[in-house]
Amino acid sequence: MTIFDLIFLCAFLASAAALMAAGVRVLQRRFRQAAHIGILYGVCLALYLGVVIGVSLASPPRSLQLGEERCFDDWCMGIDAIAKSPANGPDGATQSNLYTVTLHIANRARRVAQSENGIKLALLDAQGQRFEALADPQAIPFNTRLEAGQAISLTRRFDATGAVAPLALAMEREGFDRFPGTFIIGDDSSLLHQPTILRLP
Repeated sequence: MTIFDLIFLCAFLASAAALMAAGVRVLQRRFRQAAHIGILYGVCLALYLGVVIGVSLASPPRSLQLGEERCFDDWCMGIDAIAKSPANGPDGATQSNLYTVTLHIANRARRVAQSENGIKLALLDAQGQRFEALADPQAIPFNTRLEAGQAISLTRRFDATGAVAPLALAMEREGFDRFPGTFIIGDDSSLLHQPTILRLP
């Protein structure tokens, strides 16, 4: 746990206490005091979110190397290999470039089985274009439940037709699964923060 995790925890508890205090004042019909608490809470919340967004905008994306893991508590993911190959169209002409990404997911916990939701990979080019993984019904999903100490290998393929070099592979979390990282200062899941990437050679 980092200092920013502790700051978020304190801010969360303070938010709960402030909202409860305001609610009690409303039930007691002490509306002026409830309004004062609400205004103070709103100002503090705006300041905190301002810091979260400011740090996100000022921070470069975290960059990993092949084999290096990105962990969410005890659940980790690492890119092991990236292979590029041309893909031929129906007329036999080369029309696209395919990237095959071999990676692993692992449960570093010693006793508890677990899975992680909301994880995805995307290929990004120098102009910000996104290339999502090609649909593959046989692909092992990221949220596969892993036993304690278990690690498995996965494969994802990307069609990077029209991509402008250099390329980078982004590791992201989606939707509500970003919480609580969304509100933790400096977290790569925080508001407006760039995702963790692995730069392609």
